[in-house]
Amino acid sequence: MIKDFHGENRMLTLSEVVQHSSNIGIARIAGDLGTARQKFYLKKLGFFEALSFELSENRPPELPKHWGPVETATIAYGHGISVTPLHLLTAFVAVVNGGIYYDPTFIAAERQPKGARVFSPETSLVMRRILRRVVTDGTASFATAPGYFPIGKTATADKPAIGGYDKNSRISSFVGAVPGYAPRYAILVSFDNPQPLKETYGYATAGWTAAPAFSRITERIAPLLGLSPVNEATALSVFVSGSPVLVKEAHLNASTSERLP
Repeated sequence: MIKDFHGENRMLTLSEVVQHSSNIGIARIAGDLGTARQKFYLKKLGFFEALSFELSENRPPELPKHWGPVETATIAYGHGISVTPLHLLTAFVAVVNGGIYYDPTFIAAERQPKGARVFSPETSLVMRRILRRVVTDGTASFATAPGYFPIGKTATADKPAIGGYDKNSRISSFVGAVPGYAPRYAILVSFDNPQPLKETYGYATAGWTAAPAFSRITERIAPLLGLSPVNEATALSVFVSGSPVLVKEAHLNASTSERLP
């Protein structure tokens, strides 16, 4: 039985499914899209093999041996599959940067590398709006950073144990990007088995641990990275219309890739 950690007990829109981390909602979406599409896009996002980068400390994701309807449902909300932090961060970048997947690298490049298109610029724009609502109206309210309008997603994963999952042991993460309206930097904050505190009202989920850390990190490093805060009207206009520069660069740098009909 699939349950929600803090269910809304009502019909949800697509945006609300993401905002409230609804396992039920995303499992139903995955069921409608089907296993073939799920595999297709996860492969495009690099989840089927080890990443190509300069360090030897690298490993491929762990995928299910059998991938049927049940696995399609559970993978939709993060169970039944295991990826490295860099896999997650690299895939997230492709979702929010205009839809282009880039191989990660630790070496600064003189020019923009060539990527592969995974999503349309329009889809990426919609996802930026949805991921902004996760911060303004969802599970990541503590990830806010005034003037930078961050976007992102919480993730609280029970650790696997013998015979199932350990409900008292977890990895709590938040993956986000700033400035959210036209992302330039992506950040992944992940805690290995954080403990509930009195200050967090007994919770150790990502919204209470990783999201606040992301906020403090953003506020401290954004000025060092040359990011200036903007007003709400400026950010909102780009969230609505998209960034012309971002979309133009995405079109120029994306290689043609096969798309599922």
